[in-house]
Amino acid sequence: MYSLEQWRIFLSVCETGSFSASARQLGRVQSGISQAVANLEIDVGQELFDRSAHKPVLTPAGRALLPLAQALMLQKNQLDQKIDALARAQESELTLVCDDSLLGAALLGEIHRLGAQYPITNFNILAASTFEAEEMVGAGRAQLGLVYLSSDFKNDFDFVLLGHRPVLTVVSPQHALAQTDGRISAEVLKAHRQLVYQDRQQRELWFSDRISAQFCYANSHTVLLDMAKQGMGWTVIPDLLADAAVEAGELVVLDLDFESSDVFVPVGTLVSRSHPQGPVLHALLQVFRRFFRQPEKQ
Repeated sequence: MYSLEQWRIFLSVCETGSFSASARQLGRVQSGISQAVANLEIDVGQELFDRSAHKPVLTPAGRALLPLAQALMLQKNQLDQKIDALARAQESELTLVCDDSLLGAALLGEIHRLGAQYPITNFNILAASTFEAEEMVGAGRAQLGLVYLSSDFKNDFDFVLLGHRPVLTVVSPQHALAQTDGRISAEVLKAHRQLVYQDRQQRELWFSDRISAQFCYANSHTVLLDMAKQGMGWTVIPDLLADAAVEAGELVVLDLDFESSDVFVPVGTLVSRSHPQGPVLHALLQVFRRFFRQPEKQ
């Protein structure tokens, strides 16, 4: 019966192009490599290399078995990594639920780089409202939540303040508010349709409460952004989501006379108390701390 070691030697010969090069790569003697391949051919009942030339060449049978051998060794490596990770208490799976406006390309790039460091950990990344994220982490359905913090702290999870992010009041450049001379008062703002964030249970974030008599709700900041681009009304959007549209000239930031400076919203991480905290979770917390440390644009 063939062994994993025989297939490893077979792949090494394929990769290096000769028995002697394979022997150097694996730290073996050439005769041992040749014998291992010969034994493998006996075990599978097929000639794998044509040895009539100066260097061994894969036979049709060898070419047919090559991708299967590669997949076999890949699975073996993954199994070794999983066993090693279990020995080090590394999580096999980590579920992160994020407010949809915080889950942008820049942060996903950071998570991707972290995933490369922990290849055996499966990341489940879910977009939801801040309120839904709190419920999922509190119920133990997610290890981490990335949300906007409020004064209504719960007792069924731990929280870590990461930093503060600006929120912007924006409209389309073609909107009447964008044509207003001077700073805009609250009364003028209220006279126009407001695009308001509200989750499926009709909960609103404190920084984007409805103040206008005319309004339109959406349960996604991304949808609100697109609605504003279409000129459907004004809205309050976190800067991580709005900046690209403002820089592209698709939206303009309104100058409000009742706000003396930028409005900053606290962003934090919720940590489940229902799951053990392993190295991947702590590494992801460090990623969040770096990403949200300063209010400057990412």
